[in-house]
This record gives sequence, C-alpha cells and structure tokens, in this order.
Amino acid sequence: MRTIIYDNNLLPYRKYNAFPQLLIPVVNDITKLPFLIDWLISERNDRIEKFVSCNATNIDAYNLKQPDNKLPKIIFIIDELFAVQKAPHFEKYITNLLLNNHRLGIYCLFFTKLDFHNLSIKSFLDLLYICDFPEVKKIIGIDPTPRDIPSHAIIHEMDKMDGITFEKFCLNLLIINGFENVQLTSETGDHGIDLLAEKDDITYAIQCKCYASSIGNAAIQQAHTGKSIYHRDIAVVMTNRYFTKQAIEEATALGVKLWDRDKLLSLSKKLNNGNSH
Repeated sequence: MRTIIYDNNLLPYRKYNAFPQLLIPVVNDITKLPFLIDWLISERNDRIEKFVSCNATNIDAYNLKQPDNKLPKIIFIIDELFAVQKAPHFEKYITNLLLNNHRLGIYCLFFTKLDFHNLSIKSFLDLLYICDFPEVKKIIGIDPTPRDIPSHAIIHEMDKMDGITFEKFCLNLLIINGFENVQLTSETGDHGIDLLAEKDDITYAIQCKCYASSIGNAAIQQAHTGKSIYHRDIAVVMTNRYFTKQAIEEATALGVKLWDRDKLLSLSKKLNNGNSH
C-alpha cells in the first residue's frame, strides 16, 4: 500500500512525512492539487492498459498474474474537503478520478468537519460512500481515537512560521471554526489585509502578524484602514504574539478586534475535534 496526503492543516501534517508508506511528501499547497490528481488519473489510465494486456479485471487479479511486478494499492487522502472544493477544476478532476478507481487499486479517503449540505460537491456526491471514524477503522485499519495536539506544540509551530505560512494557518483556523468564504488577498497591494471571511452574516477584514515581539499600533491602523477599503464590517488583527498597551488602547477606540496568542490557541482546539466522512 502507498499513501498520498493533501493536508491543508499546517500544524500536524509534518508528522506524516516519516510514514514509510508515503508515496510523496505531504502536499499542502492548493495550487499543486490539480497536478496531484492529474498524476493519479494518469496512473489509473496506465493501470487500465496493464490490466487489458494480461486480461485482468481488477488489481488483485493483475497481481496474481504478475507476481514479480505487483502494483501497490494507493490511498489518496484529503484532510479537509471544504478547504479544497474551490480549487481550479476540482470537481471535474475528482469526478474523473473517482470513476472506476476502486478496481484499479486507487482509493480516495476524504475527511470533513462539515455536514455535506455545506459542501459544493453535488456533481460527485453519488460517487462517495459516507462513513464515520469507526467505519474508517474497519476499512483501512486506523486507530480512530483523536490525539490532541499539545498547546506547546502549537505555539512552537506558530513561532517558526514565515508570513505566508502563518496566513494559511490562520485561514485554516477560520475554516474549522465555522467561518465561510475565507480567502487570501493578493500578496501585493492588499492594503494591510491578508484574509477576508464571513460568519453569521458579519464580514471580516483580517491582518495576520507572525512576529517575534509584541504587536504595536501600526497594525491596528492598517487593519482599520483596510476594513474600509474592502467594505467589511469588522477589522481583526491575528497574531502569534500579544499586543502593546498602546495597540490595545487604539484598537478599543477604533473597534478593531485583537486575536492574540491565547485566542489562536483557543481556535486551535478545533484541530483536535473533527468528524470523518
């Protein structure tokens, strides 16, 4: 068996890289997802040709006929389906992959913390078998018991992140905490705003700051200005650190929300609580 993992969760994915069955390092860049699925489709097509050449109808029959050239079974895992459903041409790619994939030894295992009515997957929903953690355990033999990520590990990972990685981490935290239409702004000309999001009919303009020291009032001013430019209801500054006294006073005056180290740790608790489908 070989495994391919797309994991948008930037904290725990590195631990998988030592997994001996991993076919390639864990992928967490959404722009690479179509190429990854395209490779799996090419592998599927190549296997079809191999099966036809020896008159085999499935991978087990092929491996019996070709004991010296056995094909491994491949499990393709997506950690959070909601986070990738808007990737370019995702529905077309994934539908193509799901058709007739099981008999070829290519299995897809998708996880989500959301109910299916919140996902835009109608075009390939009929191709999915919905199950919970106990059923997943029976299917692939994994331990379904959640393992909490310790707070000190979360802090350690946050403090090592560069700016872009921290922005993606914050994006993931918002998604798993029920925010919708979460998106990164452009890397240039973002007017001090890194993320846009919505929740409970309230829109947010969010600046992300991954620093080695406390955050001053300049970030507060930038977020407040960016909120107006993006026509959002609330400005937020998210950081792995804390805020200076002056920053807190200015944020109170301007109505800017401050989500510091403690707030991010609170949001990160959802990393340890998920549902499988």
